[in-house]
Formats: sequence, C-alpha cells, structure tokens
Amino acid sequence: MHNPPLFVIPTYRLRDVGETIRLYDERFWRNGQAIAMIVVDDSNVHNQERVRA
Repeated sequence: MHNPPLFVIPTYRLRDVGETIRLYDERFWRNGQAIAMIVVDDSNVHNQERVRA
C-alpha cells in the first residue's frame, strides 16, 4: 500500500505559521500537488505563552 506524501512543518516563529502554510500550499498547488501538511509546535512554553498574550 502506498502512503500519500506528508509535509511536516516545525514552528520556529509561531506568528508566521499561517502565512508559511499558505505559501507552501500555494506553491504545491501551482506545481499540481496536493499534500497534507502537519504543523508541529516545537516551541518552548515561554514562547507559546508570549504569543497567546
């Protein structure tokens, strides 16, 4: 059985995640690809709390 491609993106700057996903999706689409993307929040707790505030 063949598994479809999966694109995993670690978060370095939490505020940029939405824009990063949008740009990757746009590029994949322009090249005829539809790839599932997963965002992994690997930031530390301090950064998570700072962004949510």
